Amino acid sequence: MFLAHLPAGYLLARELAKRRPERRALILTGCAASLLHMALDSLAGGIAWLAPLSDLELRLVEVPARHGWWVWNFVLHWTMLIEVLILSAFAIALCRDLPRPSPGAGVAP
Repeated sequence: MFLAHLPAGYLLARELAKRRPERRALILTGCAASLLHMALDSLAGGIAWLAPLSDLELRLVEVPARHGWWVWNFVLHWTMLIEVLILSAFAIALCRDLPRPSPGAGVAP
């Protein structure tokens, strides 16, 4: 089990955010990203949501072992499309927020 896959750790981070108000936005953003990661892993990877009380890993879909290297089983599974769509939406939002150079900017006279 990975340390980042322990939901109880995010309760500690929440307490840290209360004690360090100057870092609150950074800590809570990191927690939100980590919880999104765990929710996505709950689709096919398995997360022990009740850890450390239980080692039971919950997953919605079982990824069959069809390829030699275990990574290909996940990369070629339909659930990877969900992650690609999320990353695509992030890239589009990021590109929309980037400042555009003014016409003629950087052109020497």
